[in-house]
Amino acid sequence: MTTNGGSNGAGYFATNFSELGQRPEASRFYDHDYETVLQSMVAHVLKHESPIYEDLLIERIARAHGFQRSGDRIQRAVAKVIGKQYRRTKDDGRTVVWGDGQASRIVSYRSCEPDVRSHGDVPVAELASLAVPFIRVRLSDDDILYRMADHFKLGRLREPTRVRFQMAVDLAREVARTAMS
Repeated sequence: MTTNGGSNGAGYFATNFSELGQRPEASRFYDHDYETVLQSMVAHVLKHESPIYEDLLIERIARAHGFQRSGDRIQRAVAKVIGKQYRRTKDDGRTVVWGDGQASRIVSYRSCEPDVRSHGDVPVAELASLAVPFIRVRLSDDDILYRMADHFKLGRLREPTRVRFQMAVDLAREVARTAMS
């Protein structure tokens, strides 16, 4: 298991673009010569937040420019910048974008407040790390799912969340089996 991006296993924080030293300019968003700014913004988000769902990455860039929504044009512009430079994987119907050099199947969970990132916005590869200690002590899947729900303070485990958490448990078990062989 590896840690991700710039977090070193610490908490999860939404990217602070002021660290880049360049101000987002909404009026130039679609200009061809503005792509380098968008590239640096994408790289900055990935450095701090990857793996991250592509829709959240696009939303971060859009909000930094003052856009309230990330419509098709904004999505296409940012997706073009992401291009083939970064690895993408599918995760429960959503695309996950990975930072440079990230190839791990499981990454350390980064805790945060629910208003920063909900459990639904945590990639399965990250959720899987929550299951690992419970797998080591041989808890049943149901017990692990209960512990994961408790971690997120969920009063009730709804079916879509149960399915995602089970995917994470399955991934963690698969990685554990592979490591043992």
